[in-house]
Amino acid sequence: MVVLAWILLGCGVGGADPVPVAGHWTVTDNAVSTDDCGLIQADPPNGIPQGYTIAAGADEGSFTLHGDQENDEQRCAADGEAWACEPYSETESGSEQGATYTMTYTWQYTGGMEDERSMQVDIDMQLSCTGSGELCADIERSFGISFPCHLAVSQQATAD
Repeated sequence: MVVLAWILLGCGVGGADPVPVAGHWTVTDNAVSTDDCGLIQADPPNGIPQGYTIAAGADEGSFTLHGDQENDEQRCAADGEAWACEPYSETESGSEQGATYTMTYTWQYTGGMEDERSMQVDIDMQLSCTGSGELCADIERSFGISFPCHLAVSQQATAD
């Protein structure tokens, strides 16, 4: 009987999928794969969390992810070794000489567990601009970008 249980666990049958341990996680590596927005100009990347706090969720396989220096907690769910958080958006609006603009940042965090104390974090951000007048075009010219633009960063993180 013990041999059968050992074989089943060794084959992944009946064993629990790895979930991140609760507590603080430190980013050990950053890799920017896409930055059409011209936002990342430093190492470590500005505006990208370099640590996370994870809390267990109410449901099995769920957790919350809170990036250092961020105000939002993200609800995430694990599916096997992969996990994904609900996408969220932030907006920045302004006006000048009667014209208005709204920039929308849409973020998506996904990743994979290597084990309960090591994970990959993939950050995907889409940035768009809408408004009246030429303000979005002025922003594009000033920063040398085109809307919509895309940022993708992969990170490795370990539990402290």
